[in-house]
Amino acid sequence: MAQSIFQDAAAIAAASPSTVRTELELLRAHRSPTAELSEVLADPALPARVADAVLAVWHAVVEPEWPRIFTVLQRDVRFRAERLSRDGWGAALAGIHKRLTWNNGEIAVSRFPDSRIRLDGRGLLFIPSVFVAPGVALTTDAPWQPSITYPARGIGTLSEGAAEPLESLSRLLGPTRAQIMSLLSEPASTTQLGVLTGVSLSGISGHLGVLRDAGLITRERAGRSVLYRLTPIGEALHGAARTNTGDSRPGVP
Repeated sequence: MAQSIFQDAAAIAAASPSTVRTELELLRAHRSPTAELSEVLADPALPARVADAVLAVWHAVVEPEWPRIFTVLQRDVRFRAERLSRDGWGAALAGIHKRLTWNNGEIAVSRFPDSRIRLDGRGLLFIPSVFVAPGVALTTDAPWQPSITYPARGIGTLSEGAAEPLESLSRLLGPTRAQIMSLLSEPASTTQLGVLTGVSLSGISGHLGVLRDAGLITRERAGRSVLYRLTPIGEALHGAARTNTGDSRPGVP
């Protein structure tokens, strides 16, 4: 299970002031602190103050949008995992970011063309994020787990709202079912579809039942979740609607 923001804040609060001070100085790229900031950095209560600040930002900025953000992150992880298991690393990294490529058994990051980093069994985390765009962040310094943080697929839906239904498909199926069809260009659960469309779970279930009875979608169990995806007929119908409207974009980029 993923660590929660409250566990993160507790870990910060429990850290030594020197550790927190060092991390904050790294974030400032070694710029000289002001007198006011120097006083804050010297405060023995610095870890608790930073933890409180993290939670304040979470409650004010992130928490209201967290269900939609978490859905985007979940869908990205599943998309990458399916590509990796089916087609290998080259396919999993394809389109993840223009700076990342798979080259002869190595992950190449264009920002560091002359550096070579050996993991030596430490593993490598791939972390989708809605905050890192348009860049990509590479972490290799001990004691942190080596990681690559990249923009998650579907970030645009957070600012633009859920995928707009295609007009021709909307006339045929109704706007909500057309919207669900667009979102199911990638597998999704009932809960995820509810979050992305703003429709109640009972309403989503009803629409899914109609689309499934029509042979346009199917469902499968993935661990503890049930995921819905387009059938070949559903893909053909949705693809034809996109072609006819001149819109080649999938429902969730």
